[in-house]
Amino acid sequence: MELTNGATPVQWEIGQGGNGLRKFVGKVIATHYSAHTYCVWIMASDDGVEFDCEVGHYTNDLEDAQRVYNDRKIRYNAKQIAEIAHEGEGELQLHTSYMNFKIEP
Repeated sequence: MELTNGATPVQWEIGQGGNGLRKFVGKVIATHYSAHTYCVWIMASDDGVEFDCEVGHYTNDLEDAQRVYNDRKIRYNAKQIAEIAHEGEGELQLHTSYMNFKIEP
């Protein structure tokens, strides 16, 4: 997984997009981007490898970055989760100790 802005990802979550979104969506905590130590972004990709980032929260405090990261929910609907889990259409990548998502009908 690479960020197109050159930042270094530290913790991230990626899932299937769709429904008007790009093919892959997620969230990331990254370093080496600005004068701040950490940035939390939402991200999107067409190929699942290179991700564009937007809606940044910049901080020097890891706890603050974790709080913002945890508050950002990535929404997958039940059909997408089933496809990810059972058909191998896309792989839900979790690079964190837990995952926050809401199953929508």
